Amino acid sequence: MDIIKHARIWVDQEVKQGRVMFLIGLLLIPFFVWISKNDMDFIEGFFIPFFLILLILLGYGFNLIFSRPRHLNKLIREGQKDRSSMEQKEYKRIEKDMKTYGWMMKVWPVIFATSLLGFFFVNSDFNKGVCMGIGVLSIVGFSIDRLLSKRLDKYFNQIKN
Repeated sequence: MDIIKHARIWVDQEVKQGRVMFLIGLLLIPFFVWISKNDMDFIEGFFIPFFLILLILLGYGFNLIFSRPRHLNKLIREGQKDRSSMEQKEYKRIEKDMKTYGWMMKVWPVIFATSLLGFFFVNSDFNKGVCMGIGVLSIVGFSIDRLLSKRLDKYFNQIKN
């Protein structure tokens, strides 16, 4: 199959993930409002990490929805001009992204472990909420990056064969 056809499949799946992420972010906004109005120390500590989760879901989801189709259009235009150059650029971009995802697959668990340890060593409820929130943030980040990296790996294996 042609690299553009594989890219189109990859882009469609990335856009679907972006839509799901954006929708989950929208659905979590009422919970965010509740957290912001809550007076419990534990919940107040959860506020900033939860805000970051919302930013990731809404911002990166929105980015996937719009940037991936633009990338596909760019590939098509470059492929019409110089096919081999386009393929080489795409291989290099994928390798760079796979290296970044590989690095993040190591960072997210460290953040999770640190937040878990912190949860048991801090005394105040506010700090426990922060640690819990950072733990949830790391799970969300790991899950998103894992899905994106697996899909990118599949795409790379398809186009290099």
